[in-house]
Amino acid sequence: MQINSVQKYSIPQNNNIGFKSVYPIYHWLAEGGKGSYAPVMTEDLTRTLGRKMVKYMNTNLSKKAQEITETLRKENIQSNLREVLNMPELISKLPKQLQKMIAEFNMSKRVKLYLSRNDADFLSDPVARVFYNPNGGIKDGRKVPIAYLMTGKDVRIFEDNYAKPIGKTLAKGLKGSAEEKILKTNYWQQGYNFIKNRRKSFKFSSGEPAELHVKLETVRAKTGNLKGYNVVNMKYFPQDGLENPFVLSEWIK
Repeated sequence: MQINSVQKYSIPQNNNIGFKSVYPIYHWLAEGGKGSYAPVMTEDLTRTLGRKMVKYMNTNLSKKAQEITETLRKENIQSNLREVLNMPELISKLPKQLQKMIAEFNMSKRVKLYLSRNDADFLSDPVARVFYNPNGGIKDGRKVPIAYLMTGKDVRIFEDNYAKPIGKTLAKGLKGSAEEKILKTNYWQQGYNFIKNRRKSFKFSSGEPAELHVKLETVRAKTGNLKGYNVVNMKYFPQDGLENPFVLSEWIK
């Protein structure tokens, strides 16, 4: 899944990604495919787009394929899923819900394939989670990540140590208790330290720390109401320097 530029990127060739699995993820958004892409700078919108990406990353493609196949059968569509995927003219004639299911299946497949080719931990354990930093953004002329993507074994470690203990406490009816407050503090402080320490290891073969940039476009109804967001493409870039999208687009000078 090749990414196009926010302006025009030129990434060094033969610059493979390292094998650690925590790194910043940035979202760039354009209005309905018109105009230039701008970085998402708020936690709220970052969370919305982050949830969308994680949904694609965590989709069980086999299960999703079975759901689509069953829906095709219920709609009395004689073609199987493989045939449908290879016939765009047929997809356009399917019920809207089926079109949506197929579009999400295709996007999940593309996103998972791209990550699998560049993130060895995701390849071996295809699970993803995002950690959000409320203090992210542009600070004193430098960017601080609003979101960090973790994949594979690091998701398991993070959840076991920082997320699940909170859930277990709430399940015991201890919401608002001192125990819950301690665990939430651990999540935001120790969990954040875990994230920052692990992200140092995700690098290009040249030694430069890497980060993931995702381009999306808004989708609007004929009335102009916002319906959602479509993923256009995604790619890893150096954290700093002239090849970084924030520098190329002059958000950081």
